[in-house]
Amino acid sequence: MNVLNIIVEGVSRAPGEVEDAAAWRDQFDLRWEVLADTDEEWVMTWGDPGSRTYSQHSYTVLDRQGRVTWQDFGEDANVVSSIAAAVDAIP
Repeated sequence: MNVLNIIVEGVSRAPGEVEDAAAWRDQFDLRWEVLADTDEEWVMTWGDPGSRTYSQHSYTVLDRQGRVTWQDFGEDANVVSSIAAAVDAIP
């Protein structure tokens, strides 16, 4: 399984920049790809709909064919287990 982290918003609440993605990866010593959504294409396609009214946290699980099989917006205490269950449900 591959994990991809998309930074959609920087510290100034402007669209994420490459520097924001690198800082996030380094701050938390992440071992996966962290990309910046500099043109807001990711968030407008996969994030919570609406121009700049999306949740800071959105999660999308794709199957092996690249189809969305699960999506959640916001953040709660069960999000990690929800993502794991969605991944496990992929045939």
